[in-house]
Amino acid sequence: MHASSSLLSFLAVFLLVFSTGCEQVDELIAGLGSAPTVSYSSTSIAAEFYTPGTSPTPSIDWNGDQGTIALGTTVEGLTINSTTGKLSWTKLLPPGTHEVDVIVSNSEGQVVVPVTILNPLSGTFAGNYDGSSYFALQVMKNGDLVVLANSSSTPDRGEGNWSMEGDTFSGYYEYITASDDYSLIGTLEQTNSGVVISGNYYPGVYEDGDSPYGTFEVTLQ
Repeated sequence: MHASSSLLSFLAVFLLVFSTGCEQVDELIAGLGSAPTVSYSSTSIAAEFYTPGTSPTPSIDWNGDQGTIALGTTVEGLTINSTTGKLSWTKLLPPGTHEVDVIVSNSEGQVVVPVTILNPLSGTFAGNYDGSSYFALQVMKNGDLVVLANSSSTPDRGEGNWSMEGDTFSGYYEYITASDDYSLIGTLEQTNSGVVISGNYYPGVYEDGDSPYGTFEVTLQ
């Protein structure tokens, strides 16, 4: 009788421990933990054209289960640290507004944080028109355009505006001391060795089918 009683007590303790262990496993399987929480100081990040940079490091609470961080959108020159969530870009980041998703995941779930990187085209580009005459463009972030032509020391000055669609640069300007006005249509080429805009210029406001008046090519200074 004593041995049988001891065996019954052992079995009762074993079943209790086994039952408790199963409950804990079931809780883990059911995913009763929490997905990570993420906070950037700002989700609108300003970049400087053709200049490497980084974002602030976000605040991340993994809730006890560290996972990984990735970009849901591929952008030339843009990467993310898979542990800290800091964004980095090279000078090859294209001009324009880039909307990307930062995906933070662990075994309990994931959080998607939309981030906007503002990288407006800007800078002074200098070169020539028609292969020989001095020509320069001062491209402003706000869309304003200043043209300096014919002489680097005492240039003829024009003012107007510019826009970008993909890698196509478009501009329109009027010379201040003359009634001449022109349009520019060119292609922006961005490489590790520099940035070049080259194309054609047209008299007046450009319309599809217009014949070019001449060519231009300018390089970021």
